[in-house]
Amino acid sequence: MLTCCLVVCLQAAAASGEAGLPAQEFLENVRSIQKLVGERFKYDGYVNKAGIWVHVGTSTFSVLQEDTKDKDIILRAAAEGGKFGYSVKALMESRLDPETCLPKTHSLTQTGSERQDKLLVFQDGQVLYSKKKHCRDPECKNPAHMVKETTFWGPIPTGSRTVHCRGCKHRAHYVWLPRYTHRTEDAFLDMLTALFTARSAEFKVGTSFVVPLVIDRDRWAITVTARSEERIEVKAGKFNCVKVTLEPENVGDPERRGQEQFQGIFGLNGAINVWLDKETRLPVQIAGSIPFAFMNLNCHVELNKIVSRSNLAAQAGRVTAAAPQAAEEKADKAR
Repeated sequence: MLTCCLVVCLQAAAASGEAGLPAQEFLENVRSIQKLVGERFKYDGYVNKAGIWVHVGTSTFSVLQEDTKDKDIILRAAAEGGKFGYSVKALMESRLDPETCLPKTHSLTQTGSERQDKLLVFQDGQVLYSKKKHCRDPECKNPAHMVKETTFWGPIPTGSRTVHCRGCKHRAHYVWLPRYTHRTEDAFLDMLTALFTARSAEFKVGTSFVVPLVIDRDRWAITVTARSEERIEVKAGKFNCVKVTLEPENVGDPERRGQEQFQGIFGLNGAINVWLDKETRLPVQIAGSIPFAFMNLNCHVELNKIVSRSNLAAQAGRVTAAAPQAAEEKADKAR
């Protein structure tokens, strides 16, 4: 949870400033993601425990484009780390239409101390939320979901029959199950798409913006207010930044309003402050909190390195759907 919660700081924090704009301008800002193909940057995450800042992991964000018929743009956030008996490895991806850059799908795959598989599908004015769960279809005939069940439990168990597994942790028995359908005429973004869209936003001290986010079963309107201008120093260097704060409001299911605390996919909550580079709108530093063992830990994320500002396709060949990560690693070695 620790490292990935910090990833969400980056995503939610940068998702600032797109809603509330005229529709055409909003779409143009989303479409600006096309210019970011090839970018890759890394962050370090820390939590404060007993007055000591402890490094808990790293995160890498990148923008790719597949060399396939659809030529989808892929936004990717990968995180890995752990501390205090908790470990996590997570991969979050958003697949965008190459022309509009509006999201088609958004997925999370997480392993380690906790296993999660989540999916958002954007289509026909709806957002479909699904999770991977153990197959519960009583009519399922998939051979991979069948197990042997003992028919007689005596001093020496004997006999067996083939039955559908009733519930286990075997991932081969898991399938995508619909959990909720968001129906709305308004444009909602997933967190990664909002992050990169924010690179076109204009921030002036004293102004506020709203960004609409879909997170699992909930829809949120995140009000982002520019508070001040500050010059800060992180591992990646010194930056002139705009400090902004985030204020979430649940605008989804009325029955859940007031009951659900704002949480990113990895559990981020509490007050969030973000420092955005004035020139590039890149999140440079984020401060917030995460719940852990009946208490909240202060967390801090800072930019470690801008790996690439140029197009990876020109350096390492177009990324294919079969091996996007391999192409990224090849580009790293070439540098």
